[in-house]
Amino acid sequence: MSSPPGPGSNPDNPYANNPYANNPYAKQPFGQQQSPQAPPPQAPPPPAPQAPPPQQPYGAPQSGPPGYGYPQTPPGYPQAPPLAPTGWGGPPPGVMPSQVNASRWIMFIAGGLQALFSLLGVVLIGVLRSHLSTLDPSYSDARIGTAVMYVLLAVFVLHGVVGIVLGTLVSKGGSGVRVGAIVWASFLILFGLVAIPLGLLWIGCGVATIVMLAQSPAGNWFQRPRS
Repeated sequence: MSSPPGPGSNPDNPYANNPYANNPYAKQPFGQQQSPQAPPPQAPPPPAPQAPPPQQPYGAPQSGPPGYGYPQTPPGYPQAPPLAPTGWGGPPPGVMPSQVNASRWIMFIAGGLQALFSLLGVVLIGVLRSHLSTLDPSYSDARIGTAVMYVLLAVFVLHGVVGIVLGTLVSKGGSGVRVGAIVWASFLILFGLVAIPLGLLWIGCGVATIVMLAQSPAGNWFQRPRS
């Protein structure tokens, strides 16, 4: 049996004279070249960061209605809250404006006082009529006068009750309630003209009610969608 060829048996083998060729763990002498090895695999490069979208400079007009330009809010500042339906500084939706609330209280107070004073007038005229009938049974002129006063006082009582009812309906809204309140305030001014100088208070209440109900916050309140 022939033995395997030794490291120096083949002169054409470059590793024949190298005793460290078959031992990968042996340390080679200093200065001797090692066998070339393949480089270790490298990890794929991380994806490149995407550039942020371009931002408009502060003061540049944004998209909006034609003919208007709104400056952009600078970075780091909170956005402005949206406008209320009633305009700048208006109450939030569902809250009665101060003008409507004031007109409602005027209808309550003026209507209540008018109905109360009218009922007291009816009682007073009844007492006076009974007293006059005992003094002079033939007072035909006084009977006509008392009948006219009864009619006027009944109209005043009815007007006061209508004002109270309209005041309770103001909270529900509706265009009909607004129109009815304005008509009621107009009659209040008319009754004040009849009773001058005491009727100056009624004239002031009627004018104030009409002015407050004619403003835009009152229109938004009465025209709001109702459930």
